[in-house]
Amino acid sequence: MRTKVAVPKHLKGLPKRLKALRLKRKLTQTELADIIGIPYFTILRLEGGINQPSYPILLALVRVLDTTTDYLLMGRKP
Repeated sequence: MRTKVAVPKHLKGLPKRLKALRLKRKLTQTELADIIGIPYFTILRLEGGINQPSYPILLALVRVLDTTTDYLLMGRKP
């Protein structure tokens, strides 16, 4: 059985912000995953709040979605 780790409060909005940015760019989960070079289920799990992005994936998301790490992770607008 896995131990559930509490997600820091500021990261709880990450799935919603990620999905909103993806939809704003008119990308499907599969298209975003293909651009970044990761399996589509990784995007599915990030948007579902199941996983948190690794540093390389975070940087790729920021680049592709034309945003900042501050906004994606904490909701701070640039």
